Amino acid sequence: MRINVSNLTNRFEKITDVAVLVDVLRSSTAVATALKNGCKFIVPFESIKNAKEARKKNEGEDIILVGENCGLTPEGFDFNSSPKEMNRKNVKGKIIYFKSTNLARILTRLTRLHGGIDEILIGGLINAKFVAMCCRELQPENVNMIVCGNRHNPFNIEDFVGAGAIVHFLGEKNLTDMAMASLVAYRNPESREKMWEGSTARYLIKVGLKDDIPLCLRENYIDVVPIFKDGRITRLESHRA
Repeated sequence: MRINVSNLTNRFEKITDVAVLVDVLRSSTAVATALKNGCKFIVPFESIKNAKEARKKNEGEDIILVGENCGLTPEGFDFNSSPKEMNRKNVKGKIIYFKSTNLARILTRLTRLHGGIDEILIGGLINAKFVAMCCRELQPENVNMIVCGNRHNPFNIEDFVGAGAIVHFLGEKNLTDMAMASLVAYRNPESREKMWEGSTARYLIKVGLKDDIPLCLRENYIDVVPIFKDGRITRLESHRA
């Protein structure tokens, strides 16, 4: 199994077989937490308008709007995409229409790639060990951790370290240079402190969302692996905890 880490900036790079979207702060964490707490499924949206229109069109279904615009809850939404708000009381039995600054944007890019992606998983520090288990069960030739970054910068430290956590639990030796670098970053004890100093964490602190950060940086406490297929994010049930 060949393990790669990418931020999709190299247009000549081939992303094939399995892709794992890593958005530690905060989409990966919020999505996995919502599925763990019993939501039916999640539909990602790139715009606030489209999410609202879709709910209006499907009025009568048990749909909640969850999301953020530069970290803040959009007007008319039920909840912010905070892992704290993805508790059982708020999400159990619900369909979530999820607007994220990064998640839908990266999912759209992945689905448009012509390299031959078979599965798109969603992971982070919170479920790294379980994502690795799923990847081993799928037995692909290639696994690609996709560092989401943000709209202004295709790289950030927490996603790079989160990708490295999955590389670590995969335990494979056939690593690209980026995969090796992310593994070194994850195994560096200073990485935990430095993630608090990254641009995303500093911004979350600035807008009053500091309490989300420890939930997103805590490791392997959610045994759910989200999978994106046919426009929906559901939980992959095949792995063993």
